[in-house]
Amino acid sequence: EGYIVTNMHVVDTRAGAVVTLSDGSVWEALLVGFEPSLDLAVLAIEASAEQLTPAPLGNSSEMLVGQDAYAIGTPFGLEWTLTAGVISGLNRRIRGYDGVEIGGMIQTDAAINPGNSGGPVINMDGHVVGISTAIASNSGYFQGAGFAIPINMARQVMGQLIRYGYVTRGYIGIRMATVTTEEANELGIDKGVLIRRIERNTPAESAGLKAGDVIVALQGEEVAESIQFRNKVASLSPGTSITLQVWRDRTLEDIHL
Repeated sequence: EGYIVTNMHVVDTRAGAVVTLSDGSVWEALLVGFEPSLDLAVLAIEASAEQLTPAPLGNSSEMLVGQDAYAIGTPFGLEWTLTAGVISGLNRRIRGYDGVEIGGMIQTDAAINPGNSGGPVINMDGHVVGISTAIASNSGYFQGAGFAIPINMARQVMGQLIRYGYVTRGYIGIRMATVTTEEANELGIDKGVLIRRIERNTPAESAGLKAGDVIVALQGEEVAESIQFRNKVASLSPGTSITLQVWRDRTLEDIHL
């Protein structure tokens, strides 16, 4: 339908962008919307279906460390460059656009350099599993660690941008932190997200959550880190009913919000 997802930092959010397709045609693109917290932007061009070949989207939740990964982009102005590597790590934390911390990133050793931003990271089936967005480097150029936004995370954001032009996020109203080793020993639990404080007049307060509770699962899925939990909650639409599994007084309880 002419929608294109890319990094926000490669788009002029005041003037839009120009898009060149693989057939060499050049299109003025409309900026549909952008989300700074994930460094994503969605553009739209008025091309016909016959002029477009959409990239099939994969399932980034199925990615495993060691699987093959390929990055496609235009590093240093070299169009349609493909680099090969593997998935080096999952659920990495990085400093994204404007210094915002992003969790859940895919790490790859497929070379990512200036010009790869916003390009796809694909698996062996040719399905997009991530969007290249950043590198860890002392020089500003690739040194073996590149990062991509998981396509499942991007899919949720771009769907909202296309539908509304902005992103809405779930919120329960807690201050939290990943359980440290010392806290885990004291609390009698291996891992989880420790609630430090409950905000007033929030779903967390209404549901009876307490400071000192440890969240170990959301909707039946294990959570081990605060950023991971925050991202899961943020991906939910406001008004969604959820169930948390909480470790309280050395007993597991289900809390419904």
